Amino acid sequence: MEATMDKNLSHTVKTVTEISAQRLDEVLDSAWAGGCNYFVERLERITTTLDRALPWLGDHKGSGLCYRVMVGDDPETYQLDWKTLGEGLNVMARDFPKHFQDLVDENDDANTADILVQCSLFGKMIYG
Repeated sequence: MEATMDKNLSHTVKTVTEISAQRLDEVLDSAWAGGCNYFVERLERITTTLDRALPWLGDHKGSGLCYRVMVGDDPETYQLDWKTLGEGLNVMARDFPKHFQDLVDENDDANTADILVQCSLFGKMIYG
């Protein structure tokens, strides 16, 4: 008797991917330079305790990253920090795996950056 395999069966494998603060900073630079400028009305860097404690780290302050983001006519102010970026990365990996892989492989562009920011701010893509 010959065994056959159901082609509709699949396995989901969860993996852990480490993305450095420097890498995220590079992607955010792309977002602020053009990936998100069609919906981000105003962007403010918030100085955190880590910024003041470790000034020699320059732009790569790890968990000190924090932005206040104003979007178009929306009266709500959104905060982008390491917590929301982590949540956004998970949404991006689940809903936009090709763009997530581009980010990991350093093959990202302004569109990839846009997707990361929207996933981080809103938990989904709203614009574009």
